[in-house]
Amino acid sequence: MNWQKKINQAKKVQHNWVEEAKTVIKTYKGEGENPDDFNILYSNVQTIRPAVFSSTPKPDVRRRYKDDNPVGKQVSETLERSLSFSIDRYAFDDTIFKAVNDMLLPGRGVVRVRYEPVFEDITVSQEVEDIDESGNIFITTQEIEDERLVSEDVTCEYVYWEDFLTDPVRAWGDTGWIAFRHKFDKDGFKEEFPDVDLEDIDFSHSLDDKDDSSKKTKKDGNLAIVWEIWDKTRSEEHTSEL
Repeated sequence: MNWQKKINQAKKVQHNWVEEAKTVIKTYKGEGENPDDFNILYSNVQTIRPAVFSSTPKPDVRRRYKDDNPVGKQVSETLERSLSFSIDRYAFDDTIFKAVNDMLLPGRGVVRVRYEPVFEDITVSQEVEDIDESGNIFITTQEIEDERLVSEDVTCEYVYWEDFLTDPVRAWGDTGWIAFRHKFDKDGFKEEFPDVDLEDIDFSHSLDDKDDSSKKTKKDGNLAIVWEIWDKTRSEEHTSEL
């Protein structure tokens, strides 16, 4: 499957919208043709934003059926406290605030939920049955390398509106794939993809490239672009370098 072609097609479909969205953001920042004019867009967004998101939400986990079930009640309370702790331990409000801004201006606010487990390498002993030449069964102990789950973390992660892409469909339910754009310098790329030869990667992109798929345009950046692709039709994750 040619993911590069699919990404370019999807970008072409939304090109006009992206350019209009950039104009809207410039107007909001007062960078339009007449920066000294009264910025009614800025005023409207500042007024509407608190109606969309004004304070940290309070988790509310309830059982569907109010029967006499002490275990179900304890599980609900545990989940509610876990959610509350999870929201408090990182910059949840800032994440949602950025997405709300993107929703009110370019019209696309994206937040993804990321699950991050941490493992450690361990050596465990395992008993193995074997048979000698005489047919006698004996048990030996072997040491094997394994992994152990140390911790788990679930957080909401803000996605810049232009770094999200999906196949062109009329309804969200028809979406076959989605993609997230990442930009890496050489150190970050090597850490994320240690087995890839850096000589094969284009590190000429900048943070604000207007057309990151063009090979003819001269670039003076130091970043590589990688698309993280989630394919629903095949239940697979892919990466595509530009």
